[in-house]
Amino acid sequence: MRRPEAASVWFGTGDTLRLAVPLMAAQVAVVALGLVDTITFGRLGMGALAGGGLGTAVFSLVHIMCVGVLAAVGNEVAFARGAQDPAGIRRAVRSGMIVALGLGLLAGGLTAFSAPLLLVLDQSPGAVAHASHYLRLAALGIVPSLIFTCLRGLTVGLAKPGPITAITVAAVAIKALLNAVVVGVALDLPPDRRTDFGLAWCGFASTLTYLFMAGALWLSCRRRLAEYLTWLGHGGRLFRDAGELLRLGIPIGITYGVEAGLFTGVALIIGRFGEVALAAHQIANQCVYIAFMLAVGLSYAASVRAGQAAGSGNLAEARRLSRQAIMIGLVMMTGTACLFMVFGASLAAALVGPGVAERDDIVALAAGFLSVAAFFQWADGTQNIAMGALRGLKHARSTMVAGTLGYWVVGLPAAWLLGGATLWGPIGAWCGLGLGLYATAAMLVARLEMVTLPTAATPRTITA
Repeated sequence: MRRPEAASVWFGTGDTLRLAVPLMAAQVAVVALGLVDTITFGRLGMGALAGGGLGTAVFSLVHIMCVGVLAAVGNEVAFARGAQDPAGIRRAVRSGMIVALGLGLLAGGLTAFSAPLLLVLDQSPGAVAHASHYLRLAALGIVPSLIFTCLRGLTVGLAKPGPITAITVAAVAIKALLNAVVVGVALDLPPDRRTDFGLAWCGFASTLTYLFMAGALWLSCRRRLAEYLTWLGHGGRLFRDAGELLRLGIPIGITYGVEAGLFTGVALIIGRFGEVALAAHQIANQCVYIAFMLAVGLSYAASVRAGQAAGSGNLAEARRLSRQAIMIGLVMMTGTACLFMVFGASLAAALVGPGVAERDDIVALAAGFLSVAAFFQWADGTQNIAMGALRGLKHARSTMVAGTLGYWVVGLPAAWLLGGATLWGPIGAWCGLGLGLYATAAMLVARLEMVTLPTAATPRTITA
């Protein structure tokens, strides 16, 4: 049998998929939480769809940056597992719990009181007022969400995802049930109270759902992985370990943030075109986000497998596994591209309630957005998987640099120019978004090939 180092890029694909598929399912389920909100907003009317879309864009931007910081837990656990260092795994989990609590409290406060900043960014006062009702209660869920992320890093880093998929699928069911109750009550209220009541309690339903996810995964880890859940140790060492985790996690969080910032920036550009454009953007963005979660699952798998290979000193295997994940991603993104191109209008129509004002205009514009998205699916998937592999190799700073250049130096200015300074309008903004994703993917793949190039003697030292 061939040695893995000399094997084809497809060698061991089954192992990658066995780790990636449960993570893909879990990620799609997490995004389905947002999809449930989008469907709910559509049932509550135009004001809820526009204001809720703005609120979820803000929440997602702050939340994804925090999740990015905590993603370092999985990278540290995988690296320590490859190096056969159980104590390192315990330190990573302890550090993650400290960071989850402190960062979550800070982020929750910023999210809950973000309305003044949105007004400075020239958003509609009405949409901002509606968004505030959602954000004040949804922000309470950031801390439990980050605790869930930390524990997920432990299970994924050990290649034992266990009940993550079941927990997230159950969370979607709970969220859907809670939102259905909210809609049932809201529709009986006068129109002037319906929107704000519905948005506020949808936000609180999200918080309850995150509490369920954190509690369920904690109980599972206490039963299966209790040896890694310990707070024993000197207090100074705990905070020193947390600082080391932040040195890896902050570049990851910034990378997640600049990517989310690209999408949020595009939402703000589109928001200048009115509520119809903003509602269509919310619909299309939810569809793209679900497809993107397939790549996120592969990104986690690439991060873990490349990290374990690097931790054991086998850089050539880390390179092969990274390429393998990217190739699998290209196959999957071809499928999502075809889906958006052929069924974009049907997907959009399914997410907009029949009673929403200007429904036909929203559906038509959302279908146009999805047609553009079909052409940047390959870039969107590739850049995310390459980021995961680089994080596993502890090259998080290079992903931050590439993301900043691709998203904000190329993507956001292009979205502004094509969307705001041309006759392309909102569609132009999405074209600029695609250019940013292609630029980022090119830089990250080039960087990945560079840092995994073995020397003639020994593998290159892995550095942060």
